[in-house]
Amino acid sequence: MVFWVQNGLCATAAKETAVAASCAPKGVTQAKAVSINDRLELTLADGRVLRIAGIEAPAATPSDPDLGIKARDWLAAWLENQTIFYGVLDERPDRWGRYAAVVFAARVSDDASSQGTSLVPAGESLAGQGFARVVPDQHKLACGERLLQAEKAARTAGLGLWSDPYYAVVSATDVAAFEEHAGSFILAEGQLTEVRDAPARMTLFFGPRRRTSLAVTILQRNVKIFEAAGLHFHDLIGQTLRVRGLLEMRFGPEIELTNPSEVERITDAPGETAKPVQKAPAVTRP
Repeated sequence: MVFWVQNGLCATAAKETAVAASCAPKGVTQAKAVSINDRLELTLADGRVLRIAGIEAPAATPSDPDLGIKARDWLAAWLENQTIFYGVLDERPDRWGRYAAVVFAARVSDDASSQGTSLVPAGESLAGQGFARVVPDQHKLACGERLLQAEKAARTAGLGLWSDPYYAVVSATDVAAFEEHAGSFILAEGQLTEVRDAPARMTLFFGPRRRTSLAVTILQRNVKIFEAAGLHFHDLIGQTLRVRGLLEMRFGPEIELTNPSEVERITDAPGETAKPVQKAPAVTRP
């Protein structure tokens, strides 16, 4: 059984509860979620609006105009008018009045005789169902790697947004795809071919021509952050990397990285990165 105290978590032997405790910031609060919008933001009974940190809701696409609605309905079926637990990452709301937060809720058991529940992170659950992408967040997340692993599992299985061609991972040399996604957040991957250092920034090249293949930039003041995370890019030339971020097209396809969580080394064996297409899952409780 999960035990709670007034201002935070009380650890139990339950594995998932331990995960929730390790992912939670200080000062976890209990509240009722009264509504959820199509951006997957939660409005609480006291009027506060929570933004689930580290994820991005899917949008309507040409092949699935209801994709965002499906994600909202899935989350609402689980959390609307239910008790949630959350920890805010900044006591100040953003310019839209939202509080960035890590949100947890009780997993609902299909077994009516079950004597207890366990807590699961809402962001991780959404990513694992293919109903959200992981995005860089200005706040450091204690379990950011778990978010990426949940997203990877959904992408491999072709769940939710990952069954939609619009959300496919873009090849680093796919000019047409870059034009289609200009100004939007994307995932792209390819072989790192060259690394250049300049006084202001480091640039990673993923092809022979700047205008037709992806370039990734990192401000020199941030390079040490990546190196501390084990990403020494000069040593990674010839390896396949996946990056995520906002795509700019002014000088050719370009993404600027600010955090190591925005780049992944692709080490999967052949076949493990296949993305079979299937329909989004029905709205069910996690």
